[in-house]
Amino acid sequence: MVMSEVEELESRVCSLPTEDFAAFREWFSEYENELWDRQIASDYRAGKFNDLIARARAEMAQGKGTLQNSLPSSLTAGKLGPVQR
Repeated sequence: MVMSEVEELESRVCSLPTEDFAAFREWFSEYENELWDRQIASDYRAGKFNDLIARARAEMAQGKGTLQNSLPSSLTAGKLGPVQR
């Protein structure tokens, strides 16, 4: 039986020594986070959050919302660019 690429990876990961598995897990977590950040940034630049942002701004203007102190630095530093209208 021929193993799929995913099955082969699963087998190899399961057979890693503890230290190597920890290093792999750290790398994979960072890689996955980077992919997520890229997707969010791409969606933001494409305007996919514009309606949500507009609703949040309207609620803030009406006193219905509160600011959170846990915004990612990429948002507070303006790294994603201006909201497209």
